[in-house]
Amino acid sequence: MAPVGTLVMKKGSYGKITAFHVNTDLGLFTLRLSQAVVSKNIVQQERIDEFAIDPIHKSSISDKTNQDAETGSAADPSRKLAKMKSIEYLHQNVLLHKEWLDSNGTSGSPLSLEDCDFLEANLSNHDLREVAFRCVNFDHGNFTNTDLYKAILCGSSFNSACFNEANLQKANFDSACMAKALLTNIKAARASFAEANLLGVNFQNADLRKAFFYGADLREASFQGANVSDANFQGAKLSLDTLDGAIGIELAKGLTW
Repeated sequence: MAPVGTLVMKKGSYGKITAFHVNTDLGLFTLRLSQAVVSKNIVQQERIDEFAIDPIHKSSISDKTNQDAETGSAADPSRKLAKMKSIEYLHQNVLLHKEWLDSNGTSGSPLSLEDCDFLEANLSNHDLREVAFRCVNFDHGNFTNTDLYKAILCGSSFNSACFNEANLQKANFDSACMAKALLTNIKAARASFAEANLLGVNFQNADLRKAFFYGADLREASFQGANVSDANFQGAKLSLDTLDGAIGIELAKGLTW
């Protein structure tokens, strides 16, 4: 079990609590809370306890992780337990997000996470419309048939993740790392992948109408059967055969050949 540290509340405008800082021997962790959770300055105690016991791993502890790997303690069962608890924390907040969506914002809370590690997380078949995952690690994750409409996912990592048949319409993947990800049969009209690493991504049969690929690395990617009508490829890195078999190439923008 991860150690319980010193809990410090951070207040924003009007004295509302906006985040908790937990200082442990593994480093400083931050949990940002939405106003829906901390309305009237009343905070659910069980959420504080859960976070203090199981802080979400931030990138700031990478040095500690590397040190543990050298000493062999990275395989410590307590660390595996902490990881399991982190995934449990994620799923609990996914349920709160669904409640927020279903109630039109009258209950539950919107899901917004930053600098977290959820390697190999399974979020398939979930309603994650309008979530915000900034700089979150979802490498090898499963988002099959998940609704990510208007989700903010910029700067996050989805290397080798699966998004088969997911709804990514108007989602923001700017600066995301998605090398070798599977984005087959997705609906991603007006999605933004600006400056994203899309090396070797499979977009087979994807709906990418008016998608934005400005400055993205699309080398070795496959667009077989994908609709790229009015998509913008300005400044993108493309292999000679990247768009072979794509639909609507003549309507795409920013292509230089």
